[in-house]
This record gives sequence, C-alpha cells and structure tokens, in this order.
Amino acid sequence: MVDWVIRAFEADPQQPHRAVIVTGPFMPPTEQQEFHDRCEALEKLEILAFDSYIELLMEKAIGIVAMGGYNTFCEILTLDKPALIIPRSVPRQEQLIRAERAVKLGLASMLDPAGERDPLDMAAALRALPQQAKPSARKIPELLSGHEKIADMVRDYLEPAGQESIRA
Repeated sequence: MVDWVIRAFEADPQQPHRAVIVTGPFMPPTEQQEFHDRCEALEKLEILAFDSYIELLMEKAIGIVAMGGYNTFCEILTLDKPALIIPRSVPRQEQLIRAERAVKLGLASMLDPAGERDPLDMAAALRALPQQAKPSARKIPELLSGHEKIADMVRDYLEPAGQESIRA
C-alpha cells in the first residue's frame, strides 16, 4: 500500500494535497529506508515509522488511506474522516469483508489490493478523497453505539432478576 501511494505521487506530481505516510514500527528497516529515500525526493510526502499520537495526526487529516484493520476503521468512523481503504486479504479476509461492507454502506471508498495497482488509479482516488462524504453523512442509526449495547448486555446479565440498579 505504501509503495502504491508513493508511486501515485511519483506519477502525478501535481497532487493537490500533502500526505503523511506512517509505515508502522514492524516494517522491515530496509523497506522503510527505501520508502524514506523515495519520499525525500517528493515535496508533498512525509514519511514516519511511528507516531505515538497517531489519532491526532488522523484528526488533522482531510482524509485517510488505510488497510482497514478493525482499530483503524473504528478511528476513521469516530473521527468522521473520508477514507480510502486498501484491505489486505491474506492471510485472512476480515479487512476485505469490512471494506466491501463499508463501501456498500457509503462509509468509505476502496481500491482492490489484488488489482493492477496502477499509480494513476491511486492518484485519482487520492484526488477524490477530500470530496468524499464523511461517514456521518450516511446517518446510520446506532453506528457507533456498540459500547453502550455491550454495557447494557453485561449489566442485564450481572444484575439479579427483578433488581434495578442505579444507571448514570
């Protein structure tokens, strides 16, 4: 995914927005260095191996490009950011299933990671990202109410029948 984004900026140097790439601390150092070297030559790309306040970085972004793991997808919804998901499908398909469902619900856009990976396709998707509707525009009832539902289920399970508790 990182390579695809960098190639998009290399193929389309007139990209209108800056991008910050976070590789993550587990990417092999030689691969990180290669990406770092390529980004050095591109004015609108910044690359970091890690950011301990990634949520703040995401909050400031006009859009997010991600693989779409569970935690990242929850951050995208919570921060209400337009998102382009490039899901991993190996060794498991959970990211792909989540991304396909998000696209059907209008919560994100997606590029197929198994496709051709044309840098101009990525460049077009990056250009379109800021105009994409935020997830909140879909107005899906109770989209982010999982914590409350789980708390209610646990409370109902733990409270003896017929006994009411004080609820805050």
